[in-house]
Amino acid sequence: MTRPNAKIRLVATIAALVAVPVLASGGADAAAKKAKKAAASPVAGATKIGDFGDWTAYKSKDSKSAVCYAVSAPKSRKPTGLTRDPAFVFVTQKPKEKVVDEVSFVLGFPALEKGAGDVATVKGAKFDLFGKGHTAWTKAVDDQPKLVAAMKAGADLVTEVKSAAGHLTTDTYSLKGFGKALEASVKACK
Repeated sequence: MTRPNAKIRLVATIAALVAVPVLASGGADAAAKKAKKAAASPVAGATKIGDFGDWTAYKSKDSKSAVCYAVSAPKSRKPTGLTRDPAFVFVTQKPKEKVVDEVSFVLGFPALEKGAGDVATVKGAKFDLFGKGHTAWTKAVDDQPKLVAAMKAGADLVTEVKSAAGHLTTDTYSLKGFGKALEASVKACK
């Protein structure tokens, strides 16, 4: 399946562009604030388009074309006692490669890859996820536009993903500013 490989490369590119600190002690809220602050700092040529509520829009260029994305860090992470790297949700645009509103989650831990029952939930709508390495995406490509539409209308996005170590993790993302960040990223990549 080529979809995860392309996405893994995309997430690796984005991760290289975003300064990501290791979670320090001080609770999930403090970690989310540190991760959000790190996400707001462009690195290696990424240009910050702007901050929009709890989201930031960026534009960068990979070897083929412009890449624009809206990114946010979770506001809360459970269980709180686990040591994890920072997590992010990305909604990516690569118009020259016909990538539109591609949602990916950098989990901050390796996912259990088979039969985990991972989901993203917005306004009661559930979207099945699959994880590979430290990243997760919707299982069905057709769910991408439905998830993005739900994110535009919702207040929170909640992911429930089982780690390779067997822990059920729950990350809650604020959707405040998502629509404007998405709009700015789409416009920047036209």
